[in-house]
Amino acid sequence: MSVISTNPSAVAARRDAYDASLRGRRFIATNLINTPIALPTALLATTPTLMLRLSGASRRVVFRSIIISLTSVGGGDQLRTIVVPDTTDRWVSGGTLHPPYSMNEESSVASAVTGFYSNPTASAAGAGVRLGTHMASLNSVGLPFGINYGDGFILGKTSSLLFYVFTTTTPAANAFFTAEWDEVE
Repeated sequence: MSVISTNPSAVAARRDAYDASLRGRRFIATNLINTPIALPTALLATTPTLMLRLSGASRRVVFRSIIISLTSVGGGDQLRTIVVPDTTDRWVSGGTLHPPYSMNEESSVASAVTGFYSNPTASAAGAGVRLGTHMASLNSVGLPFGINYGDGFILGKTSSLLFYVFTTTTPAANAFFTAEWDEVE
């Protein structure tokens, strides 16, 4: 059973999220159908598994959630996930671009996100880096897991949100993902 908070701050955040959806400013990024991303077998600081990039954007991002579902099992019994926000644009090159789509099908509003990439090259951590999430989950096909930031994880107009998702030994795993965020002034 789900309990909906009546806390005034939570109610206001839900109202803002609904307003973002109505104005076409709630976005998702995901894999192409039947095209999983490759997960590494170790933490590689300059090669995040996924990266949301903002570079002088017109709006800030309120990151809501990400769901990851393995399509093949990697080595070891754990899948590690680390989420790292940084106040700098860490994208250097490469990666596969996953274009953001508005959750409001009638909207023609473009996302302010400069790019959402899988397996790009990133620069070293900036002075504004912090740890957002560090977790371990089962390394199992068909058992999706999600990270829900509830009322949001706010990113500045120039920043990065890096996701490191990896197994602890070879072979590497593959996965589908869906990320969701709102954009605000």
